[in-house]
Amino acid sequence: MHKNLTISIIPLVALFFSLVTSCVNNDAPFHKIKFNVIVYNPVENQKVFITGNKPELADWNPSKIQLDRVSDSLFSKTLKFKRGTSLVFKITAGSWWLEALDSNENLFNNFTLDLNKDTTVTIIVYGWKNTFIDEKVVFNEKRFRPNREYFVLDDLWKYHSGDNHEWSAENFDDSNWQIVNSYINWDDSSHAKWNNIGWFRFHFIADTSLWNKSLALLTNQLGASQIYYNGKLLYSNGVIGNSKAEFNPSQVRIWKTLKIEPKFNQVLAVRYANYNWKEQKKMGFAPGFTIYFKDINTIFQQISENTRGTSYHQMVFTLIPLILFFLHIFIFIFNPKQKENLFYAICLLGFAGITYFGIEKMIAISPKLIILDFQLNGLSVPVAIFFGIMTFFSLEYQKIPLRAIFYFLLFIILSFLNFFYPLSNLSTFNYIYFGIIVVEVLISNFIKKGKKNPKGGWIVVFGLVVLIFFVTIQILLDYAIIQSLTENNQVFGYGMVGFALSMSLFLSYNFSQTNKNLESQLKKVKELSEKTIEQERLASKLEMERRIMENENNRKTLELENAKKLQLSLLPKDFPEPDNLDIAFYMSTASEVGGDYYDILSDDSNQIMIAIGDATGHGVSAGIIVSIVKGLIHQFRTDFDPSEILRKINDVLISMKISNVYMGLTLLKINNFQVILSSGGMPPVLLYKKNGNQIQDIIIKRMPLGATNRLDFEEQSLILNHGDILLLFSDGISELFNADREMFDYTRIKEVFYENIDKSSYELINKLKNAANKWRDGTDQLDDMTLVVVKCLDKIN
Repeated sequence: MHKNLTISIIPLVALFFSLVTSCVNNDAPFHKIKFNVIVYNPVENQKVFITGNKPELADWNPSKIQLDRVSDSLFSKTLKFKRGTSLVFKITAGSWWLEALDSNENLFNNFTLDLNKDTTVTIIVYGWKNTFIDEKVVFNEKRFRPNREYFVLDDLWKYHSGDNHEWSAENFDDSNWQIVNSYINWDDSSHAKWNNIGWFRFHFIADTSLWNKSLALLTNQLGASQIYYNGKLLYSNGVIGNSKAEFNPSQVRIWKTLKIEPKFNQVLAVRYANYNWKEQKKMGFAPGFTIYFKDINTIFQQISENTRGTSYHQMVFTLIPLILFFLHIFIFIFNPKQKENLFYAICLLGFAGITYFGIEKMIAISPKLIILDFQLNGLSVPVAIFFGIMTFFSLEYQKIPLRAIFYFLLFIILSFLNFFYPLSNLSTFNYIYFGIIVVEVLISNFIKKGKKNPKGGWIVVFGLVVLIFFVTIQILLDYAIIQSLTENNQVFGYGMVGFALSMSLFLSYNFSQTNKNLESQLKKVKELSEKTIEQERLASKLEMERRIMENENNRKTLELENAKKLQLSLLPKDFPEPDNLDIAFYMSTASEVGGDYYDILSDDSNQIMIAIGDATGHGVSAGIIVSIVKGLIHQFRTDFDPSEILRKINDVLISMKISNVYMGLTLLKINNFQVILSSGGMPPVLLYKKNGNQIQDIIIKRMPLGATNRLDFEEQSLILNHGDILLLFSDGISELFNADREMFDYTRIKEVFYENIDKSSYELINKLKNAANKWRDGTDQLDDMTLVVVKCLDKIN
């Protein structure tokens, strides 16, 4: 019926201010309203009722507040309300089937009144929406005049669950059937139950003014039906079948004719089936049916006009957004950095979906497609709104603000609700979402931080104002605050087209501004061209020099890598471990490979020879000297003492006549506990004597090997006792620099050595290594560091 009239923004706003007023002043005075209703040509037992949006007006119950009959045609009632109350009300004759008509035989709009004083309201009623005789609706010529509203048959049906073709008979006794509406949205308290299939019967009286005349009939349904008129099958819509597998529902979009038979008492019977009613009901759809009647001439005229209007509306308001959608999506593909084109394309797709699916849901005949059209139509609304604000953010801000997350969450929630509950009256929430976005845009105009401030932004703002204007008109139409001047109530599309055109103008304007900027830049380029050419020449020269340096560096890097490989290959992979000695070695190569070397050899008599050396220079040349010296040591080790071996190696290096290439070298020959030591060009050897708990420096001052010919090398002999320790090292550790260009020096080496005499050779080396690394603290290591530790253990198992 007209319960949708209760959903009005005026009473909601009025109720809000009424509550605020009552909170501020609970002692507000009351005012009286006297309602006078004058009825033309009232019947003998005429009753008049008033109903509206307040408890005193029965909260829209059409048959509760009856007016007193003062005279034959005058009915009156006085009620009290608090001052400031906003009333919305209607006049009925006790049922929504019997709403009051004005002088043009049209239904009155909702009456509204803001109460500020005692008031008298007089309403003249020229008739009622329908006529009843013996509780049956009368079909007469007056009810189906062209200016009258549709006759909506959705209530006062007699219903019986199950299926029996005898129930279609004209004279079947249905007096014990239940009275229900045909929406099948009955709640649990209703005695009527739906079980996939049932019969509905509606009795009416045909006035002689309609005998042998035709009416237009339309069935709106989500199931399948058979329409019987006075016992005869009139139309079949869809396939009812005997099971869900045979059931094939169909919506009816074509008006059909019903020729009224020349008799008074008539009956319309509907055999109806819907096996999908549970799923439809969960989504908010009414799984039942509604039958509409109208005079046939008006319907034919409306069909012609509506077809043209609908086709034009769908074509214009769908095609324009789709064309612009593809335009902006291609712009985004060619320039992905301009994300505003992607957001705007999706926004346009939402606009197109609102129009397209909004019309498709009214013309589709498959219930599944109808439901899908409702879902996609509902989903299109938050899509258009959210990606509209994302377009604005991309145009206005250098970085999308964090509050976009809030709008995204609202988008997700509304998308879910609109898709899965498309008939849950979510339009109010969609409009609130749109209102929040409008407020965001308005507030953003006062925010300067992080803005791009694009040129021509006023064009987009103008388009947005046009959109806001038409959406506002749409809200007023949806809530029946204003009346549409045309048959088409979907005016928001004009705002959408305005917004789309403004965006196109904005892009064109920016393109023209870009061209102007380009001309200006070309002038600057012309002025700077000579400087640029000179800079390019200089840059080319610098690039050539850079490449030469890079090739040289690559060559040196390769040489250093090869030298490091050579250096490491000369070191022993394994070495003998006498029972009475604990021996450990360590080498750390520098960033530029040096010439450090160590070795350990043994012979059949278990004599051990240990070598530690440092060739001058870096790279491959140092590696060659080390490899020569290593070979000579291996050749002479069994036949000569350390000093003689050093002299022979010196003679060989002198004979090779390699300039500026020298090598410091220390040799130790260990036989049981006796040590013979000789050295040239190397740091002193440190000896810790456990017996005296002190460290001795063993200094042999000789030139490095290869410095001059006829060198004699001094030898020293010593005896190792249990706990004595020999420490040999290259100058890479003693001359190690820290960030302040201070050397690690011998004193610190001795301190670390003395503090860790109780450690094993390996642990002692680790302590020295850690102390050295801590000392340089990340500074470059400019020379190799080599350590050799020999600790006397005596005999061990």
